[in-house]
Order: sequence, then C-alpha cells, then structure tokens
Amino acid sequence: MDATVTLEEVDGLPTIVSSTVLVNAQIAGIDAEQFQQAVDEAAALCPVSRLFAGAKISVHAVLEPSSAR
Repeated sequence: MDATVTLEEVDGLPTIVSSTVLVNAQIAGIDAEQFQQAVDEAAALCPVSRLFAGAKISVHAVLEPSSAR
C-alpha cells in the first residue's frame, strides 16, 4: 500500500489539498467487482475521510500554570 499526500500553499499557508491511497491486493475467492465493492465501502466508512468531509475542526488549548519560576 502506498499513500500520496499533496501539500500546497493556500492563502500563504501549507495545506493538504489531496490524498491518494494505492492498494494492490491478492485475495482468494473474490472477483474484481467484489473487491471494488469492498474498497468503496471501506472508503465510505473511513473515519478520517468522514472527519474531513464536513466536520468543524476546532482547537481548545489551556495553558496550565507552571511550577517553575
């Protein structure tokens, strides 16, 4: 399996603009149509893909007091 992530400058900031995963498999007992169906289902259920498809991403940060002086 290989993954390619494309990083470009968008509005002056580095931004991931695409990601491609290449999967080569040998699986006994399934044909190309069954394999493609499994790939499509995995892509649809992928939690990372689902996150970036429409999630509002926010960051909550709290600076804790330091004990060092």
